[in-house]
Amino acid sequence: MGTRLTRIVSFCWVLLLSCNVFAGSSVVVETAQQMLKDYALVTCLKKIETKESNLTEDLGRSIGALHFMGQGKHQIQQNEDTFEVIHDPYQATATFLRMRSEVLKGYMKNGELSESLGCIRAYNSVEFSEFIATQDEYIH
Repeated sequence: MGTRLTRIVSFCWVLLLSCNVFAGSSVVVETAQQMLKDYALVTCLKKIETKESNLTEDLGRSIGALHFMGQGKHQIQQNEDTFEVIHDPYQATATFLRMRSEVLKGYMKNGELSESLGCIRAYNSVEFSEFIATQDEYIH
């Protein structure tokens, strides 16, 4: 009876630890996805303003912080011999969001254009969330 109880307790511990590992990896993926989404949004907003200002400088610092060289969680895939970039999830995501933002531009009642609203609409789109999930294989 003691051996059976030990096996049951051991099994429960293994099961409990496994659940924590999978839950932890889910948090890592969600955090990485959010950071990649934020990187693309900040990049989209920065491309709107062409002249230097306090805002563009701050957006530039945010881009650096959210990128792989900063605190970003996605890895840029390179050829190990030539160092040629095979896939850059940051560039791919920023390009995807910018293209979607062109389609989703915001027009005001007076006919004026709001490019930033296009960035926000694209950021909140289902298509963008689906694209972000395709970049999960590059999380390190």
